[in-house]
Amino acid sequence: MLVSTGWLDISPHPPLKVKHDIQHVYLAIEGYKYECGAPLVPITLTDGTELNPEIQVLDEYGQVYNLKGLTVVGTLTGFSARLPRDRVYTKVKIRGDQSFRCYKIYWECARLK
Repeated sequence: MLVSTGWLDISPHPPLKVKHDIQHVYLAIEGYKYECGAPLVPITLTDGTELNPEIQVLDEYGQVYNLKGLTVVGTLTGFSARLPRDRVYTKVKIRGDQSFRCYKIYWECARLK
């Protein structure tokens, strides 16, 4: 899927639920391969293009949560937040400072331990 400077809205079915301490949205970005020791931000593609994606998660009441931070697991880049457990999350929104292709998007709940 193409992510551009406008928001891409994804409505997961079923809605997302919080099960552990930290939630991540991972992007599998076409042309990205993390090199050990390279800075995490900006995300640098193999052709030298630098990306700064923004990720938001919206709950069932329309509350917006901006995901921050960046983690790398293999070729996946992850953005995280601590979200309230007492609601479901009905939309994920993604945009970039420039267009890029994302071939998969993952939701993960992780424990701090």
